[in-house]
Amino acid sequence: EKSGLEEVVSAVRNLALAQRFFTMLSKATERQKYDLNHALAEAQQCTDLLSQAQYHVARARKLDDEQRAIRMQQEKAKQEMETKRKEEEDTRHKEAADKQQAMLAQREVYWEKAKNILIFNEEPDVPKASKGRKR
Repeated sequence: EKSGLEEVVSAVRNLALAQRFFTMLSKATERQKYDLNHALAEAQQCTDLLSQAQYHVARARKLDDEQRAIRMQQEKAKQEMETKRKEEEDTRHKEAADKQQAMLAQREVYWEKAKNILIFNEEPDVPKASKGRKR
């Protein structure tokens, strides 16, 4: 499993600290308390590991940069899709509103035509003149 950049940098810091401690212990004057040869060996091992650490830090940094770039790319794609979805939704709402407005206008035209037809078909109530003789 690959470690993240922060974990690798933290491990390198801890390793450098351990190397300093072991170096300090190897130079200690209290030989009865500490094994100076063992402390020197541990300090040397820490130094060897620190020399290899730069490769691991660089690799972790590269992976971190790649992951960050991928996340940014995904976020950008997500935002573009959201923008496109909103535009399509706005277009659908506008088309629906325009269609509704056209239907209302068409309804008004039909209503006027029907009203005009009813007006022309109505005959005035005029009494009929009689053709016969009056008596």
